Amino acid sequence: MKMLIFGIDGADWKFIIPLIQQGKLPNFKRLRDSGASGPLLTQKPPMSPVVWTTIMTGKVREKHNILNFYSNSGDLNSYRIWDILHKNGISCGTLSHLLTNPPDNKLLFQVPGWMSTSNLTNPPEYAIFKEWERKKKIPRNIPWILKNLSFKSIIALLKFRKNIKTKRKHPYYYLADEMVKADIFKRLVKRFRPQFASIMFYGTDFMSHKYIHRVFPEKFSPELLAKLGQTPNYIEQMYVLVDKKIGEILKLYSPEETNIIAVSDHGFNPAMPEKAFKYRLKGRPFISVLGKKKIKDYAVLGYVLNVFAEKKILEKLMQEIDAVTISENGKKLFKCTMQEDKLLVEFKTEFMTITSDINKMHFRFRNKEIPVSRIIGQVKRPGTHAKHGIFIASGPLFKSGYKFKEAGIQDVTPTI
Repeated sequence: MKMLIFGIDGADWKFIIPLIQQGKLPNFKRLRDSGASGPLLTQKPPMSPVVWTTIMTGKVREKHNILNFYSNSGDLNSYRIWDILHKNGISCGTLSHLLTNPPDNKLLFQVPGWMSTSNLTNPPEYAIFKEWERKKKIPRNIPWILKNLSFKSIIALLKFRKNIKTKRKHPYYYLADEMVKADIFKRLVKRFRPQFASIMFYGTDFMSHKYIHRVFPEKFSPELLAKLGQTPNYIEQMYVLVDKKIGEILKLYSPEETNIIAVSDHGFNPAMPEKAFKYRLKGRPFISVLGKKKIKDYAVLGYVLNVFAEKKILEKLMQEIDAVTISENGKKLFKCTMQEDKLLVEFKTEFMTITSDINKMHFRFRNKEIPVSRIIGQVKRPGTHAKHGIFIASGPLFKSGYKFKEAGIQDVTPTI
């Protein structure tokens, strides 16, 4: 008997059921009809690394010790489901789970998720995939591409490159990333044949944050809709794509010998008008202000800029950045946290919403007056996390067509 897990970040029944009814998600429908399903209650605040760790350990945050986006794998105090299974002689492989850096070489395969700040993978040949995810740089290793990717994935990568300087850059990146990721997962499953395998999809979360106004326009004023802009229905495109990839992966497994779980960490609701726009640090412009020469690497994860350099340099940067204030009102602009080999930089939460006019603000750094708008950009966030995600358990061990009222995120690991 095998176990297959689909983690679908931010997946919500309010998107899935209408698309099932329209005949656009045949694989979600098949899993739902042939298994037990219902809403999955998350925890507050529903931060992805925290909730996914609860899902995969069965323990509350206070026990597993992953508390926020600053946490790393070294903070983890609990075994995740693949650790438990491996210790009991069950072969395992995971792809794109958070906080799996460095990857565990005792597993058949482990490719870390988007929070990873290095290109380490197991097997090491998939470092090329991590370079693509971390830097949005299309792989140039032609033999690797031809060996690992389908023709459709290659086309998706080229489509992203063509639109890299347009407003379609980010949705095309996530659509391409999920296609590439599914190709790699299929190849790893074929190669290693694990008894337990798990893959994460994050594009559903990104699209829901950015484009929920296309699905629920009635929840937004005409003025706000105009500001959010007309876009394709990327949420539908992403769900249809994930459904297709689930179907392709399921073809590698025997239905009579495989139990399947599809799960999300939270759902989505339209945001309040004042929270439909937020600000975040621009990684490259901010690094150019700090000075590139002594900085080894950087990555923007969520709203936090991770800066990598020698400890002495990071300590000096922390002092300089902590001292920065807004010229117009004297308020501190940044919050810094030191973590082993990196400095975490974020700006104060009072500058997160649309009510702050950064175009009129400046800050002084190394005797230079710099516009705040140079390093901080406004992003659309009309979608906000909701308290219920999804849970589907399908296969020989689960009751067909059963609909339960509610399960909790701590129920997933015991079910597995």
